Amino acid sequence: MQRQCAVCGKPFEARRPQARFCGATCRKRHSRNPSAAAPADAPAVVAPMTNRKPVGDLVEATRAELERLGRLDTVAGQQALRLADEMYRFQTAGGLAAISKELSRVLAEIRQTVNVVDDPIDELKARRDAKRRAAG
Repeated sequence: MQRQCAVCGKPFEARRPQARFCGATCRKRHSRNPSAAAPADAPAVVAPMTNRKPVGDLVEATRAELERLGRLDTVAGQQALRLADEMYRFQTAGGLAAISKELSRVLAEIRQTVNVVDDPIDELKARRDAKRRAAG
């Protein structure tokens, strides 16, 4: 199996899949100074995406949902907006998943507290049924 040495960057034939160094010299160099031992042609580090926002801005979608429910100015509504905004700052999948889960929980809680207006016909039927039960 062909591998690339973690210290000098030269390709070598690895005897095991976990092999990282081409020989004893590179292994010793790495153990003496692990931070300085990097291959010369190492791939460049990609800068994190901090200010990119996807199409269909999540904060605006959350704001629209809260306005529709009439809960924008509540504590839970403001918490949901803050969580939606925080989702853009996380660079790790674990952090993003945790914030996403919390946002879903807060929005579900908000939806449960909204008083659902029943259909007037349903209210009349409920009153009629209550009167029939009371009458006998």
